[in-house]
Amino acid sequence: MKIEDSHYGNVDRAKYDTLLSVVSNFITQFSQIYNSYQNEPVANSIAMYERENYPNRTLVEDAQFRGILSIEVVSDLLMAWYKTITEPITTISICIIIRSFIENCSIALWLLDPEVDVRTRVSRYLAFRFQGLDQQKRYASALGMQAELEKVNQRIYKVENDAVALGFSKIRDKSDRIIGIAEHMPSFTKLVKDTLDMEDQYRWFSFIIHGHHFAVKTIGFREVSRTGNIISADKIIPPQLIELTKDIVFNSFIRVICSLWKLYGWDNRDIDFFSNLCTITIT
Repeated sequence: MKIEDSHYGNVDRAKYDTLLSVVSNFITQFSQIYNSYQNEPVANSIAMYERENYPNRTLVEDAQFRGILSIEVVSDLLMAWYKTITEPITTISICIIIRSFIENCSIALWLLDPEVDVRTRVSRYLAFRFQGLDQQKRYASALGMQAELEKVNQRIYKVENDAVALGFSKIRDKSDRIIGIAEHMPSFTKLVKDTLDMEDQYRWFSFIIHGHHFAVKTIGFREVSRTGNIISADKIIPPQLIELTKDIVFNSFIRVICSLWKLYGWDNRDIDFFSNLCTITIT
């Protein structure tokens, strides 16, 4: 769908074209600067201090790496969002991408938070790792893969033992079943609320990703006519949706950048540079 065919509000074509140029330039500039650091913290950074002073360096490095991995996912989703707002513009898929974008930003922020101590970072990593292992266990069970299920169970016990060796308490239910490691992993809704303060946006995009018609109709269709219970509708792309998702993308991503740069001790001038790149409105 072309932006002129949105059937919803007014869009400044020049501003829209500028937005695409800004996003494309942001992706290019971020990739170049980010890759130049090769994912290595500087010598006097918080990240390096954590590695050198925690009893289990490998665990700290893994915790930091998981945050980096979430940023890689976010970067990929940023490019996917750019493609969805490039003509021909899609509608529903924008919301699906942004929901995943918000979720992965919240994971990155939670794991790479420069304001928490190293024990908290490791605790969060272990909680997130348990959640992943628990999902693997459910998947193996759904496929009837008994041997794989046992392998995952053994990995869970090992991670729990590693946590206990570092002074974390076991988290088990009344039947002695492991229900967490180091700490309980918060729900993604709570994680999004605590890290990004975007619970309302996250819930709305979740309605869409789960196919709820009340949300899909609002964001992607315009009623043209109604005869009894028969409704005729056009598919639309509200310009306000592009504006909203643009704000979510840039605001969330800049927060992630700030956390990573502070934790790894990278050049703070990069943050101002990135922030200045994404000042644009289209409505």
